[in-house]
Amino acid sequence: MKVIEKINGFLRVICTVLLILMTSLVIFQVLSRKFLNISIAQVEEISRYCMIWVGLLGAALGISTKSHVAVELFRDKLPPKLQKAAILFSILVMALFFLILLFFGTQLSIQAMTQRSPSMPALKIGFIMFVVPITGAVALMNLAALFVQEVSSSSKSSMAGHSVKERS
Repeated sequence: MKVIEKINGFLRVICTVLLILMTSLVIFQVLSRKFLNISIAQVEEISRYCMIWVGLLGAALGISTKSHVAVELFRDKLPPKLQKAAILFSILVMALFFLILLFFGTQLSIQAMTQRSPSMPALKIGFIMFVVPITGAVALMNLAALFVQEVSSSSKSSMAGHSVKERS
């Protein structure tokens, strides 16, 4: 688990840096348009790429803190055992989605290596799209940790229930 925490911490730093960079670039772009009457295409494109990376990596990191979107209204109305089953089922469905994202994102990134950025020809689009399989991998890692956490918490609670019954 410590390795996962370190990876997530590193990715949080990357997201923070990219968010600061994106914000700075957008402010610079607004000011250059307002006061210098120029628009720099590269600035706009880099800020767009930063937003994509922050959004996707942030979604994968959100799983580690259980910040992902969940419909809790229905789950909370279920009995406790079914709630646990619903949680585990949702983790498995998300894992399937991120596995697909990892697989096809890798293929897409490789195929996009032949494409170049419109305003920065030296930049290959495949490098930008590589965030898709990275997101899939990080999300799968966090989902695996979440799955283990959920399973171990249910086994601990069931073991606690047995020990109380045995004492009676």
